[in-house]
Amino acid sequence: MTKREFLHELGLSSEEFRDLIQKFVYFLEPMNEAQRDAVRRSMPTITEAASSFGPDVSQERLGEILGEILEGIDFVVLGCHSIRKSNLSPGRSIAPHQHKPEESE
Repeated sequence: MTKREFLHELGLSSEEFRDLIQKFVYFLEPMNEAQRDAVRRSMPTITEAASSFGPDVSQERLGEILGEILEGIDFVVLGCHSIRKSNLSPGRSIAPHQHKPEESE
């Protein structure tokens, strides 16, 4: 998949996608860690996102495409859309939240 094909699949121009990601970063910034974690758990992993574009799109290729489009934006990919500047584990799988026994629902 090329950058152009990726953007075509999304129905966005490069500028629109960059703007979307910037807005998402601003959306997440004021949240506390529990809120950001709730958002992250609702998003697909980078592997799931890559597979949504077909069997020929790897996690690595999707990461390359995102890197090309988002050059100059301070971001770390946690999932397809989940962006948080301070997390350094881009391949993190988003698993269901595990409550500690002392936490209440």
